[in-house]
Amino acid sequence: MTKQEEFLWIVQTVILINGINLTANISQKELNRTRHMYSATGVRGRMADAIRASGLIPADMSATEAADEFCIYMIENVDNSLTDDDGKPLAVPGWFARA
Repeated sequence: MTKQEEFLWIVQTVILINGINLTANISQKELNRTRHMYSATGVRGRMADAIRASGLIPADMSATEAADEFCIYMIENVDNSLTDDDGKPLAVPGWFARA
């Protein structure tokens, strides 16, 4: 597998498992709040972002490191706070930010 393929495999798996966990382990209110992420349009949008990001992974970054950064930033409930250790809003990782 190429680094891009590994990255996409990890991201796809996280999206699928996260969707299953959401439906099994959260309140109906929280499920309603995050439902858009797991609609066909929501998943298609995330995967389009992942495909774009897969071609931008820096040479010195592993597929796993890239997938971690991508998922923490792009999947809303993976890091509910979306803040850094200092409480500031989490910034998009520079390697896949749009100019």
